[in-house]
Amino acid sequence: MKLFKNLTCDNYTEINNQIKEYVNSTNIVEESTKFWNLLPTIEFVKATPLFREWLNSQGLKLHSIALTVGRDAGCCKIHTDTPPAVNKLSWPIQHTQHTFNRWFRSKIENPTIKINNLGGCSYLDISQLEEIGRMEVTTPCIINARIPHDVWFDYPGVFPRIGLQGMLMKEPIL
Repeated sequence: MKLFKNLTCDNYTEINNQIKEYVNSTNIVEESTKFWNLLPTIEFVKATPLFREWLNSQGLKLHSIALTVGRDAGCCKIHTDTPPAVNKLSWPIQHTQHTFNRWFRSKIENPTIKINNLGGCSYLDISQLEEIGRMEVTTPCIINARIPHDVWFDYPGVFPRIGLQGMLMKEPIL
């Protein structure tokens, strides 16, 4: 089972500048205290035509999109995303250098978990898990969000760490 797939993006800087313009127009980074912030998908796609062109070139269609704003090293604990999605688009926007997506598997049969009302799962005891892979978040990628994962900060992590997470209409192949 693959954990992630890096995607090519020849004009990443230009696309990311358009994304940053949109993000700055929302004031979410300044005002939100949440890690996960849903964005109006149609409005976002209309405001970022270079991103839309890139999505089309990759054969990806967005179902919904969220802005993740990490304000401290504990902002994204070990979890699985809510069903039915398995894989999602992850786009680094700002301060993602020295941050890693890490994936885990359980060392025991029934790890201590908490399931939210949408079916997502938080893992409450890291000693019950072992790391099985990691990737530095520096390029757009597809990540497997149904395997327990988190965001880990290495020195010198800079905050706020901002990323874009896209839930897709059709599951991409890793």
